[in-house]
Amino acid sequence: MLVLNIQLAKFAFNTISVVGVLSLLFFQDGTYGPRCAGKPADPNNPPPGWKPWTCNKDFQNLFCYGYVCSNTTYQCISAGPSGGGKPLDQCVNTCFPPTYECNSTTKQCYQVLPGHGTDLPDCERQCNVPTTTGTTGNTTGTTGTTGTTGTTGNPQTQGFTCDPETLKCINAPSGSPKNICESQCGVPPNNTPVFIIGDYRGLEIDVTYVKGEWQAKATANDIVIVDPTGQTWGKGYVRLYQNELWLVTPQGTRRGLFGYQQLPEVEVLTWAMGEYGAPPPTSFDTGLSNGKSFVLAKCVSANNCMFHVMKALAQIKLAQERFMRLGYDVDAEPVNDPCSPYPDCQKCISAREYCGWCSVNVVYNGSVVGKNCAGLNTTLTPRFNCSGTFSTINCLPPNTSTGLSTGQTTGQPEVNYLCDPINATCVLSPNGTLPREVCNAQCVVNPLPPFLQNKYFRGLQINMQYRPGEWRAHFGTSDLSIVTPDGTVLSGNVTVIGQFITFSVPQGKYQTLWQFQPGAAVDNLSWAWGSLNGAAPQTFDQAMNTQGMTEFWYVTCHAGAPTTVCDFSK
Repeated sequence: MLVLNIQLAKFAFNTISVVGVLSLLFFQDGTYGPRCAGKPADPNNPPPGWKPWTCNKDFQNLFCYGYVCSNTTYQCISAGPSGGGKPLDQCVNTCFPPTYECNSTTKQCYQVLPGHGTDLPDCERQCNVPTTTGTTGNTTGTTGTTGTTGTTGNPQTQGFTCDPETLKCINAPSGSPKNICESQCGVPPNNTPVFIIGDYRGLEIDVTYVKGEWQAKATANDIVIVDPTGQTWGKGYVRLYQNELWLVTPQGTRRGLFGYQQLPEVEVLTWAMGEYGAPPPTSFDTGLSNGKSFVLAKCVSANNCMFHVMKALAQIKLAQERFMRLGYDVDAEPVNDPCSPYPDCQKCISAREYCGWCSVNVVYNGSVVGKNCAGLNTTLTPRFNCSGTFSTINCLPPNTSTGLSTGQTTGQPEVNYLCDPINATCVLSPNGTLPREVCNAQCVVNPLPPFLQNKYFRGLQINMQYRPGEWRAHFGTSDLSIVTPDGTVLSGNVTVIGQFITFSVPQGKYQTLWQFQPGAAVDNLSWAWGSLNGAAPQTFDQAMNTQGMTEFWYVTCHAGAPTTVCDFSK
């Protein structure tokens, strides 16, 4: 059970300056606290009970947590100081204009799922169309001897609604006029979704997949997808229609389901497409078994990651590509943050300016990229967002899975310990970031977790000096085999020590940092390797830039997925 420390929330504002966080706080004594935290007004004289803290995910003192759907533009915007909201990918998947249908009995409009009905004004017009009945006429007929029956008054206009499968307007008693229905049915906004723009490397993952590295380049105007042989598989543009992502080409339109998530170094687009002119798959599993499904990754930060895709197609300067891909303002002024010069975590969190360490580069004012070390004193620096781990204790995410709580401690324990995975012991080090008790609890030899055992993985190398091509990995119960893009096989035994996987081969040992994260159609393994017989990376960013270190993004089938849905063993 998590132990919640709520003392922090009770501090008077004259003794502590409040800042915001997203996830529960992790204190250096192993206990957990509320979502709102702060710094002492006088760092040398903190109030009773105050403790340094770590935010395990998404520290924010610029925008409050998440995104909300604008009821005006139906675009995802920051939730702002009101709080709440959703992660961006979840917001995008649900942010659509509401549609309505008319209840012909009550004459009231009610909201329906996307793909049905029409907008509210049109619905209300349909509901309020008067139904008039003509009177029976007793006019003289053409023979002059018998009356003829008069005509009924204007009949109610026939309604139409959009069939979400065929995207054709079909009869519906409470639908909109046909011309209105046809103007909206199957007509997406005439722009490329901004989150799609970027340079991608990826894999085909459906059961008929083509092995090797795929590439894609998406701009505001078009997209090109290239298969592992270098041939253009698709060329056109991308459109977002309700909860579907479309690939529109001269050969036709592929409608698809999509998911979007962020990993330590890349953002991953999962895209399950149907055939040309057909409805999208009904689920990601259907897309894997009967459609065309891809996972495509683009870099989160140009400081740590750079994909050189389709060089012959590049039309703009490399620096401009980086900023456009990330949505930054090229002309933005630099930020003068006194914490920026601190090059490592220990110096950062020990600085007198009261600084914190972010596992990725912070972003000031929503546009200006900063360093890992950033200041919490908003009178000196602008507000910023950290999309990774943010800590005033250390630069490693805490092991929240254990629910560890050591209770209250007296004094401030040393936080200069790190786990040496070579011999599974905690050692004092200038680069250490953990209290001894926390380090000892994590730094033990364990077997592979069940979700890695007997699984096949496919992946790409993603560090700055990456080798193109598809990598493959197979975990046994205690062993691992790696196949490089050129077919070289590397085999040995594996154990897990804290957040590290130790891979023992005949030539020595690789110490690796890893993170496993479920995905929409497949699961993700982020994997950072130290050099042979060298130290393990302490962060994923370190492995992206350090000579001799490598980093990978792998995917594997969901646990229990039948081979008719997903099979990476071939």
